[in-house]
Amino acid sequence: MHNKKLLLIGDSNCLPRYNAPDNDIITVEDTYVFHLQKKLKNFDIQVMKIGGITTPELLNYSIPYFTNWKPDFIIVHSGINDTKSQLIKNNKSQLIYRILSKFNINKKKIKEKFIYNKNLIRFKSTPKVSMEDLRQQVIKFKSLFDNSKILWLEIYSDEKIDQDRPNTSQRINDYNNMLREVLKNSFIELQEIKNISNFTSDGFHLNRNGQLLLFEKLIKIILNDD
Repeated sequence: MHNKKLLLIGDSNCLPRYNAPDNDIITVEDTYVFHLQKKLKNFDIQVMKIGGITTPELLNYSIPYFTNWKPDFIIVHSGINDTKSQLIKNNKSQLIYRILSKFNINKKKIKEKFIYNKNLIRFKSTPKVSMEDLRQQVIKFKSLFDNSKILWLEIYSDEKIDQDRPNTSQRINDYNNMLREVLKNSFIELQEIKNISNFTSDGFHLNRNGQLLLFEKLIKIILNDD
């Protein structure tokens, strides 16, 4: 009998955070990913985790490498970067970066002063990834991994995110409703984890306790299905 296979695809919530204030530091050993790897000794586990990118980007990186691996379980932990408010759509912002870079204006300054300027996006905003684009990506992913048990985690943050990216909280609710509709039982609600006491100070990364609670929830699902 072969070992069960688990694929984890995730953003920065799956990564350690060392370059942070003391109360926000997450070591490798604190992450729920580390706890899963330690607990599931009889599983073959592969992890694709990249911070700061969108769900479609993560999925497109993962699909060519893991479709034929045929994992028994897939955890997808992503979405906050899709929903964050910005002034203009991502394809237009990429064009602006390219144009202004010719004038030695760096990308960070363009983001701060224009694309992510909270005083501007309070009145006009768009998500980095449209809901319809994400929906199509999810449908495609489900069809490619139709024999895998998918555990797609709810997108979460506390309302503090609206201080830097106005209008994002409501969009998170809307995107979760879409994911719930498309994924059905594969959508994993995190209501008991979405408490301000479980976040780092930025409001959307899990702290040590949040990481531990997420591990406990996921390990229960996986072992009960194993």
